[in-house]
Amino acid sequence: MCCHNVVDNYPLRVTHNFVGAKFKWLYAKYACGCNPNHHCTNAIKGRYSKKFSRNNPGFTPESTITLDEFPTDSWDAIYICGVSSQGYAKHQNYIHNVHVALISSPGRKDHWEFENWVMDLENGYFEYVPSEKEIPAKYLSLPEQFWTCRMFRWAVWHYRKQIGDC
Repeated sequence: MCCHNVVDNYPLRVTHNFVGAKFKWLYAKYACGCNPNHHCTNAIKGRYSKKFSRNNPGFTPESTITLDEFPTDSWDAIYICGVSSQGYAKHQNYIHNVHVALISSPGRKDHWEFENWVMDLENGYFEYVPSEKEIPAKYLSLPEQFWTCRMFRWAVWHYRKQIGDC
């Protein structure tokens, strides 16, 4: 369990314009820690959302999703990853991939834009993914696929003060 606890009456609500077919993968993960021995999705401990997923038939542009699938004391952020189909076949999609974290904050609203994608958030704010220069220096000695991975960078930065996690 995470130590972060938000009142259940203020769930995160995301309104988006994502078109699932434009992504190879598009999902949200309820984060509750990190595993610095892995990059990509395994760097973040937690469970996947069934609501915020390109595989959800109700996941349509301009829909609003209430992220209330798990108890609020079991996660402290929700990480959204979208692996773009644009350039995927030629391994040129990295710059088009979506990466952002949602942090709960009752009553707060935030707006996010990347390329043509837009999200509006109720009861929280968007936390950016740190650059390679912002992550703890000890991780720069790992293979390049770790420190260039935005999920890894966010996880080790976000959980940097947790003893035993990162």
